[in-house]
Amino acid sequence: SAQTVLELATGRGANSAYLAEQSPDVKFSGIDLSPGQLDFAFKKAKILSNYSPQLGDYHDLSMYKNESFDIVFEVEALCYSLEKEKVLSEVNRVLKNDGLFILFDGYRGREPESELEELSMQLVEKGMALEVSEQYSSFRMKALEANFGILKEEDLSMFVLPTMKRFEKLANRFFKHWILARILSKILPSEIINNSVSGYLMPITVQKGLFTYQLTVLKKN
Repeated sequence: SAQTVLELATGRGANSAYLAEQSPDVKFSGIDLSPGQLDFAFKKAKILSNYSPQLGDYHDLSMYKNESFDIVFEVEALCYSLEKEKVLSEVNRVLKNDGLFILFDGYRGREPESELEELSMQLVEKGMALEVSEQYSSFRMKALEANFGILKEEDLSMFVLPTMKRFEKLANRFFKHWILARILSKILPSEIINNSVSGYLMPITVQKGLFTYQLTVLKKN
């Protein structure tokens, strides 16, 4: 029954554009920091009358009125915030009463039990351009303190593992040919090399419970 939906970090608009096509009577909005990414979203919006992306920071949703959305959602974006309390507060403000905040995101799982596990986690975070990831239990507490109720929680780690395994195979090919890898490391941006390390380590760190991928549905109280 939702009529208004906002996506945080809409990027190129793939998620919202797809949903807008499926639900032409629902109005979708999106916000993102990257002008380069939004160029693609703007092109999609030209052929979708019910999708409106715009430039902005999800820590500040002041361009939207109070209680203007039925649903706010994000996919693998809030993990980059170092001020999740601000985001939760802003989302709570723009949601209608009983509105939903739906999150698909990654978190730290259990505490590392060795220096090697801690190093592996740090390398994954660096490769994903994360300063540091937060434990799910910590985020959960912040959501409750921001006047949200927790409607649903589901650990999706095993469902995303097949995709991570594909990344692992690609990274393994890269590292296996070490001469080529050394040459490419001097040519390619460091972010790409770092990302290959994450691709290699992510499956094992998820399987060991060091990271977790969660679906969380919050309801505005």
